[in-house]
Amino acid sequence: MDVNDPLWSEYETQLLALAEQATPWEADAKPVLGGMAAYLCLYGDNGLSPQEEMAQLTAFAQRVQQGLALQCFALDADYWQEVVLFHA
Repeated sequence: MDVNDPLWSEYETQLLALAEQATPWEADAKPVLGGMAAYLCLYGDNGLSPQEEMAQLTAFAQRVQQGLALQCFALDADYWQEVVLFHA
């Protein structure tokens, strides 16, 4: 999501809160996100509209509430840290 979008603050807050509840990815190699059922990046282009990104966050939150797997990893990218949520 564009950091200038009116939904940015809400998106950032919700994504980071879910990242704290998700299971950290522990393998050395990062997963191939294109092979995942769903994923969202904090700063990266998710290819979705802001409304679709917010809907995906809601779906991720529902997964967590249902006890289903949600994973995350973080990586340093230039001067920021990218956070990625996903599930297979």
